[in-house]
Amino acid sequence: MNRHAKALLLHNAFDRLGAERVEFKTDERNERARRGLLGIGATEEGTLRSFNPMPDGTRRNAVYYSILRTEWAEVRERLAAGARVS
Repeated sequence: MNRHAKALLLHNAFDRLGAERVEFKTDERNERARRGLLGIGATEEGTLRSFNPMPDGTRRNAVYYSILRTEWAEVRERLAAGARVS
């Protein structure tokens, strides 16, 4: 379901809205999300330390990823291949 949602989001951003880039942000500790983003072809751009305040008063590190318009065709193919396997 996550791959399908990302495919729809990216299709809308690049093919309908003409975006030049789409960025994603996830908690540094969320290994599953991080592997998933790398798996579809997103590029890790860096970590913002102590970026997000959490409800319990702690702060989390945020890792940013992006996909550029020039990468969209390859990412679309990866997403489609993953969808066929499921």
